[in-house]
Amino acid sequence: MPTEVSVQVTAEVARVFHRRGAPTPDSTEIETKIASLGFALQPLHPGGDPPELATYFYVEVPTAADADRLVAELSSCHGIRAAYVKPPAEAP
Repeated sequence: MPTEVSVQVTAEVARVFHRRGAPTPDSTEIETKIASLGFALQPLHPGGDPPELATYFYVEVPTAADADRLVAELSSCHGIRAAYVKPPAEAP
């Protein structure tokens, strides 16, 4: 069952990821770490609007172990504000 990692980046990095700015060392570090593990960062709010939500992204990974490894890798990046494994959805 796929697991989702929720990621919040700085506003500067978000502009890069929404194609509104040139790559920065922080954005490059994050992209490189995610790609090296074989995953892709996706915007939670495509288009980057409203701006206060543009900093939120997610990564879908195949296992909980992959999710834990990705969170550990991202936690050392300067452009990351938060990275955590999204809890499984519960029935209402």
